[in-house]
Amino acid sequence: EFRLEPAAPAVGPRCGTLHSKSLSAPIPTPTFMFSAVAGAVPYLTADLADAIMSPSLLHVSFQTIWKQPGPDTLTKFDKSLAEFLNFKNSEVVLTIDDPANPESDGACFDKAVSFWTPSGRCKVTHEECTKLFTASRAGLVGVMTEHPAPDATAKRQQRAVDRAAALMAETQKIPALRVLAPIMGSDARAAATRMASFTPAGFLIEDVVAGPALAEITALLPPGPVRVSSVATTPREVLAAVAAGVDIFHSSYVTGCAANGVALAFGFGSLPAHAPLNLWSTEHRSAFTPLVAGCPCVACCRHTRAYIHHLLLTHEMVAHILLTVHNYTHWNLFFTAIRASIAAGVKFAGREVGSPQAWRRWMMRGRAGGKSVPRASDSSSSATMPIATHSPCMYERGSRLSIA
Repeated sequence: EFRLEPAAPAVGPRCGTLHSKSLSAPIPTPTFMFSAVAGAVPYLTADLADAIMSPSLLHVSFQTIWKQPGPDTLTKFDKSLAEFLNFKNSEVVLTIDDPANPESDGACFDKAVSFWTPSGRCKVTHEECTKLFTASRAGLVGVMTEHPAPDATAKRQQRAVDRAAALMAETQKIPALRVLAPIMGSDARAAATRMASFTPAGFLIEDVVAGPALAEITALLPPGPVRVSSVATTPREVLAAVAAGVDIFHSSYVTGCAANGVALAFGFGSLPAHAPLNLWSTEHRSAFTPLVAGCPCVACCRHTRAYIHHLLLTHEMVAHILLTVHNYTHWNLFFTAIRASIAAGVKFAGREVGSPQAWRRWMMRGRAGGKSVPRASDSSSSATMPIATHSPCMYERGSRLSIA
């Protein structure tokens, strides 16, 4: 159950709490979801995740668990998917698509969805989909949706909205499911208007990143249900989406930075401002200082930049584990500062974490230690793009990684 703070405005940034019988305490919002791949958070164990944030939310994509463990195994297990994955103090948010890997999205038919899984292409009917949803006992589930191309015809866009609405009506008939109504497509306003006619547990915003378009869409939604964004992932995008009234965010950006050897160090609110840290750079080989002074994570309290730089050069997975622990700790402190700013009445729109030009200048520095430095897009800031046309994050080091 999602509860807004009594003083929360009808439009704009808002604070609230998520309540569940399976959690030891309510989860304050705005907040983030741990990003799981095949049921596990990359480079992070369940006990490390609990040390960073507990209770928490865990995002799992339907396509990565359809075959293993699958609905039959979860039914026999007779407990929640969170317990099956050993995230015992977490609520699972289970959606069809994986925001960290949008290339695996599939096609949706009238009563089925086709997508790529680790074992190949699968076509799953609505009945099979709801069977897994029920067996998982997830806190929130997203219905089957499709994502027409931005240049699709108006008829094609309308057909996608009609199909999502029909599947939404069918899924809501199952009392045990707390359903997220999808808002997708280049005509997201039409989808928002259509989905606002239902009474879902929340809304899943799948294609609109931030900017005026997102503010227009959230203004069309009823204030009570929780709002989840799967595409606003960078700090600037998160702040702009929070300013528009979004409550929960995906965190593929955090693990993507760790996989690329980048430590989060941006400032906001009470967080001190630091330059972004590319630990592949040889400038850190003699830096016997923590990643961020005062950070409470184990990477900063017990290790140095030089040590993590050495681990990266020797291709030790411990480097990515330490960076993931630090990045998630910094990300949690970031959301804590966001909630404090909202409570204090501070207005923000994403510019407080540095200009996109400054991020790009850092990301486009030549090479570090003979390795390619991830480069940001040369286009304008993704925080100003109303439609997400890029992958929120790439896991492979050296690929394009948007930090603006």
